[in-house]
Amino acid sequence: MKKFIWFFTMLTFILVNNSCEKDELLNSSVMQLKAAKKNDKELIKAAQRWFDNNTEQNQFKVLESSDFLKWENAVVNDLDSIVVVEVPIKLKEEYSFKVAGNEKLNVEYRLLIFLENDSYYSLMEYFISEKDLAYLHDTEKLRYSKKENDFEGIIVLVDTCDEVVSTEWISKKLKSSEVKLKSGGSYCVWLVWIYESGRIEYIMPVYCVQDSQPLGGGGGGGGVTVPGEDASSLPEVIAKDLENNPKAKCIYDKLKDGSILNDFIKRYFPPVKPFLPALGELNLTWTLGSSTQTLPIGVPENGVYNSVVIQLNESNLNAMSSTNVALSMLHEALHAKLIAEVYDEVGSTDFKELLAYYKNFPLPLDEMQETQMIQFYSEQMAQGLKDFDENHGIIHSIDFYIEAIKYSIMDEWGKFYKSGMDEYRTLFESSKSCE
Repeated sequence: MKKFIWFFTMLTFILVNNSCEKDELLNSSVMQLKAAKKNDKELIKAAQRWFDNNTEQNQFKVLESSDFLKWENAVVNDLDSIVVVEVPIKLKEEYSFKVAGNEKLNVEYRLLIFLENDSYYSLMEYFISEKDLAYLHDTEKLRYSKKENDFEGIIVLVDTCDEVVSTEWISKKLKSSEVKLKSGGSYCVWLVWIYESGRIEYIMPVYCVQDSQPLGGGGGGGGVTVPGEDASSLPEVIAKDLENNPKAKCIYDKLKDGSILNDFIKRYFPPVKPFLPALGELNLTWTLGSSTQTLPIGVPENGVYNSVVIQLNESNLNAMSSTNVALSMLHEALHAKLIAEVYDEVGSTDFKELLAYYKNFPLPLDEMQETQMIQFYSEQMAQGLKDFDENHGIIHSIDFYIEAIKYSIMDEWGKFYKSGMDEYRTLFESSKSCE
């Protein structure tokens, strides 16, 4: 407002102190300003008419959970050959969006209506950033054709088929660069339901995308590449976090000296076998945390985005015997192996495709995999434990370990397996040290 008053005062001064030519200049400037504003309003109204009359071309998931479009807050981006009408969206009160595995990131979402060569089409626009929501909502700071210098984040455009059309990474350290993608699979933005208590329930993934750079402390894919194109697309096993716990590192290294652990996770080591799809984003990351579990790509708890994650409960790890920790590592590595086999069979890490595949399973994924473990892998796991214990001077028969392993798996699902209880207890109560 102050700028406008200053501008008006200066023009009045010129009018009083100069010739009639300045009067004409003033009138011309005001008329152009009014014409531009009128044109913007007409463009927004035209876009709204097209949107209302072409619902089949605007069937976005976001709109199913929205209250209304904020046409009164729409802005016009007038580019060289394209006009883009950008419309904020008001979600229903109980809904929001979250980036799976990274609560620091906020998500802003808008409808884009493009007018190009007298034809209309639409996309959804998402801004993902650590900036607060008030900043992201402000179309004066952030819009399709304008980003303030202090903005950092990812801008994603998605079509009505939930396919990612493009992503743009903006960082102070790196120059902005656009990367064209197919439907991705490294991190997912989810529609979530927020209860009155504040508890969040993940409803469905709105879209998934391969992250071109690490954002907000999360893992990074090291750039977007065509699978198999170069070394950056090769799979990788990352166990750096285990170095923070000497016991975990010791047990992991000893298991790797044997053949069983390496066999379970060999899908994550390059080179990939020729008959398998490259799936270059398929890495394996070992971490320490508050629970022991294996997290597939795309689930809300997995914050690494481009990797299957094996998380080990550090408190239990320190309290349990080394043999029991070794069993946990083999058990979770086997989960990772079976998850990789699903990815190979589907030929994708895209969450939507995997979800459709999972629906055909007769049991929950974990239980189905552990049934497979008992039927097909108990002897292999037993041999891995037997080799590990013998390095510590502990000798048991292979059948002893098979019984202990079956008990540990069955007990996890509340299915009592009495014959293996004594064997499992013996393993649990053996030495805690790893040397």
